[in-house]
Formats: sequence, structure tokens, C-alpha cells
Amino acid sequence: MSVNDREVLVQLFSESKASDAPNQSDSDFFETYVPFHYLKGHEVDSSDIETGVVDGSGDGGIDSVYALADGKLIAEVDPALARKNVDLELWIFSTKYTDGFKLNALDTIRATVADLLTLDNSQFDSKAHIYNDDVVAALDEFRSFYRSVVAKFPSLSIKVVYATKSAQPASAVVTSKLDTIKDQLSSLYSAAKIEVIAADAKAVLDKVSQAADHVRGLEISGNPISQQKGPSYVALAKLAAYAAFISKADGTLEAQFFDDNVRDYEGDVAVNNEIAGTLTNAGTADFWWLNNGVSIICDQATLSGSTLQIVNPKIVNGLQTSRKIFEHFSKTAQSAADDRLVLVRVVSATDEDLRADIIAATNRQTPIQPGQLKTTSALHKSLETYLRGNGLFYERRKNYWKNQGKNRTDIVTVTEIAQAMVTVIGGRPHTARARPGGIMKSDPEIVFNDQYSLGIYLKAIRLVRAVEDLIAQVLPAAGRRDRNNIKFQTVGRIVYESTGGNFAEKPFENATLVDAPRREAIVKGIFDIYTSMGATDAVAKSEDFWMRARDQAIP
Repeated sequence: MSVNDREVLVQLFSESKASDAPNQSDSDFFETYVPFHYLKGHEVDSSDIETGVVDGSGDGGIDSVYALADGKLIAEVDPALARKNVDLELWIFSTKYTDGFKLNALDTIRATVADLLTLDNSQFDSKAHIYNDDVVAALDEFRSFYRSVVAKFPSLSIKVVYATKSAQPASAVVTSKLDTIKDQLSSLYSAAKIEVIAADAKAVLDKVSQAADHVRGLEISGNPISQQKGPSYVALAKLAAYAAFISKADGTLEAQFFDDNVRDYEGDVAVNNEIAGTLTNAGTADFWWLNNGVSIICDQATLSGSTLQIVNPKIVNGLQTSRKIFEHFSKTAQSAADDRLVLVRVVSATDEDLRADIIAATNRQTPIQPGQLKTTSALHKSLETYLRGNGLFYERRKNYWKNQGKNRTDIVTVTEIAQAMVTVIGGRPHTARARPGGIMKSDPEIVFNDQYSLGIYLKAIRLVRAVEDLIAQVLPAAGRRDRNNIKFQTVGRIVYESTGGNFAEKPFENATLVDAPRREAIVKGIFDIYTSMGATDAVAKSEDFWMRARDQAIP
């Protein structure tokens, strides 16, 4: 281990903080900096990372929690539709911007996982009051999801990361403490793959240095049809080769390859059962004769020998086929005699509008519900162009602009828009605080509506961000958790006063928002109400807090 690793990490960290969150403390920014880089290979963006922070009084030594099913946050996944042997991951981070590791921190984490990851509800309930509401809610959400999919025999992994900027690796004593946490988790989830690590500066730097681009090779059979435009290819690949292409090194599904697909996995529906039957019962017909194949868009594709090298592949059609191929080869030993093939179309396209057109065109053969078009519709294209003209970059694809080197402060995520719109148009700031990941499932029409003017989105985003800055100025002693806990209620009260209590599109669009002195008074008033109610996460997520924040007189 070299001190240079720490110095390089500190430099990169400082540069990122200066561009992404200049007003945050080093310790606060480290809480999101580390998880962002450890979760690069998953379908999470900067807003998702922020949502996972549980730091604060009573956090049990845990700073952030992320539970994912096939690479997506479980808040975005219907457990009823989860596939058999779904890859379920629980990531627990303790991130300290310090130069060493502390033993008492590990003792605290061990006690917390024992109390809050037990599946014994009575034991969980008897201990929950010790901890803050965010960490309780995050781990209870995981417990509930796990129970919902346990009959599908999920492939469960639990990873605990204690990260610092230490120039020295963990000592033997620290390592022994890590083992006690691992033993505790093993006693609770005996079938899970469990990792508990102390990440020093070198380990964190390795994650930071990992390329954001994914380059994956797909071995094909025979000569592909190629077109210089793009370039693009139509090829046949052995089923086993394709299964390897969509799998990670550890054998789990590379879920982020599917995040541009307009449909989610549909489970054991008739068409999927037919695909599974075709895979299991090999007849005289080749697989590709009976199946439409898959379509992949990517940033770049090149043919090298018999391998297509594909940069940032996204499978936009053929998700059901892909999942069934993956499942088949996950539980079936590969046979050299199985030479069946799947048809693969690969199109190189970096232009977002062109990608959207390809996605829509390749999914016209069966009906698609309006909500399934996700961020490929004309509205989203127009919104991206409009926001870019106002200095903001809308991430229709998670982390697209982040990977292009844009500052976090210039990037707008789907989650950020959803929270803003459900507050200023929906009039439910408690929903924005309580379940940001579920807004797009419960209230898609409030968030994205073709009838809205594009200026409404910009006005909402700017208002929420202005309130964030104002809270930091007016309440400098308040911690991150308390600031977040009053943010949306403060926005809601400002809109309430500015529109005469009318939460709707036109009143918000036409309203002249209350001036700076009044906003400052609202911040102080909302914080006083929050404090009087107990200043907890449960308070912040409650409708009762919003009713008081909306109606109580604020001088």
C-alpha cells in the first residue's frame, strides 16, 4: 500500500465534490461517492444513491443501504413478476472520510444487522425503536421483498463495505471484526453469498478508476451480414455464447444491459413458457427458426475474427428470450453438442433520438402500454432538448450524462423530476420524501404528461434546488437528514401560498412564487413544526406533517 493511493483518491474525490456538490461537507459527499462507484455496474443513478443514505443519529453504524433485484432497486420491481432465481443483492455501506478503521464501528454494524436483518418479526419489532426510521425502513423493505420472492429461490448476496481513505490496509484485528459480521449474516441467511470488506484508499481508488464503459464480446457463428452505416451487424450466435454474453463474471445476469427495454420481464406467462419449452426440448428445428431473436443497440460495434466487440450494449428487444436463455444455461450444464443458434441484430447508435426510434420500431409487433415507453417518447426527447437549452442535462438513460463528464449539479434525473412534480402538481410532498422510487409506478401521469408545458418542469426543478440551497443557508447547523426531511414540505408550502392552495398544472405555471424573505420564513416555520413533532424520518414521511406544514400559520 502506498500513501500515493490516498493522495490520488483525495485529489479525485475533491475534484468530484467541487463539481457535483460544492456545498456538502467531505463526510457527507463521501457517503454517496463510495456507493456510486461500487454500484457502477447496476441500474442506479445519482438520485438513487442519494435516496439510499440513512446516515444520522441512530443509524447503527450504517450510512447507506441499497437492495437490488437483477440490478434494479427493489422499489422499482414488482416481486410478483421477479423471475425464478432472481439475483437479489443487499449492499450496506459505512463510509468514513478518515485515515483509519475503527473497531467500535464494526461492533455497531454487527449488532445492527443482527437486530434489523432477522426474519423474526417480533425480534425485529422489539429492536427497531433503537434505530432511525430510514435505516429501519431500508432494511425492512429488503426483508419484505426477500419474503415475497423466497419461494422463487433467489440468488442472494449480501455485501457490507466499510470504506475509509486509509493509506494502510485493515489490520488483523479489524479483519477479525469483519469475520464476526460475516458470521452473524451467515447465521441469518445461510444460503447467501456474503462479503464483508474494509475498503482502504487503494480499494476505493480501484473502483473509482474502473471504466464506466462496458465492452463485451459476443462470439458468433459463421459470417455476419454487416453494414458500414453504424456499423451494424446481423449474426447468429450459439445459445451458450449468448448466455455468456449477458452474464457477469460471477454468473449472475448483467441486468443493466436491459435498462432500455420498454418491457419488464413478464414472468411465467404463456410466451415465456413456450420459449422455455423450446430450449428444454430440442427438436429438429433450430432455435432461431422459432424465435424472433434479439436486438441490441450500442455505442460502437466491431468485428474481430469471430467475435463482435460491443461497447455499452443495450438489449432493446428480446428481453423475454434473453432471460429464458440465461435461466436455461444457469441451471443446465453446457453441452458441446448443443449447437443451436439465436438471431442477433446489433446497431451502433449514439444519437438519443435515433436510439428512441429504434426502440419504438423494434417493439411494434405487440401492444405496449403507454407507461412502458419509459423515457423514449416524444415528450422526453423534447424535455431533454428544452432542459439542455437551459443548461441542464436530462438523463433519459441512467448515468448517461454522468459518464459523459457532466457535473452532477447540471444533471437532472427521472427521480428528481418525479419528486418535484408529485410535490408541485400532485400536492403530496410526503410521497416525494417517503417513496421516491415508487412514484413512477403510482403516479406516472402526474410526473410526465403531454399536456404540460415544458417550462413547468424547469420551474419545478429550479424551485426544489433553490429550496435545497436556502435550507442550507438558513439552517446551517441542521444535518443532511433534517434538511432532506423538510425540503419537499417547504416546496409544497411555497406552492400552496403562491397558488392560493391550488395544486395543478396551470396555477403552478402561472404563479408568481413568494419572494425570498417569505421563503426564508417558511423554511424556519416548517423546521419548527418538524421539530415539534419529533424531528424523525417517520414524521417527514407522514401525511400529518404535510397537513400541518400546509395549514399551520407561519408568521
